[in-house]
Amino acid sequence: MATGYAAGATATPVFGDTDWKRFGCREGDLLLEDRYYVNSSNAKSVGETRIYHASRLIWFMSYGGFYKKEAIPCLKAALMANYTKGEFYAGRGQNEYTQDGYLYMIVTDNSGRIGFDRFFAREAIFRAGTKDGVEAPIPFGRHEVWGISLI
Repeated sequence: MATGYAAGATATPVFGDTDWKRFGCREGDLLLEDRYYVNSSNAKSVGETRIYHASRLIWFMSYGGFYKKEAIPCLKAALMANYTKGEFYAGRGQNEYTQDGYLYMIVTDNSGRIGFDRFFAREAIFRAGTKDGVEAPIPFGRHEVWGISLI
């Protein structure tokens, strides 16, 4: 994941479905494929990450939601913060990561567990601001995320 979307790599069209884009990484018998789709009319997006061992699907994660374009650098930085450390936190970014006035947060619903074997989370990006004259975090988007190990 540290060589794909969050790193700024160029995605390639998915064969047979050019509306979808993908990143892939192979290491021996392991193949990781991260693919996503963005609706051009409203910027809502969905995606999935799959890990295969010897062509057999062994792990799956799905994500979807919406982020305003200006929040994307914070999202990518939060993701890379975990990917480069090799830490797993619901397959996504580091909780309470800040960059350039944006705050990335992720909340899990796993009874305290954020295991690679099964997880569900909600992530969001906020920016400090005022609403009705009161200092309040302004949302800049969110995604729902879930995943499961198949072995």
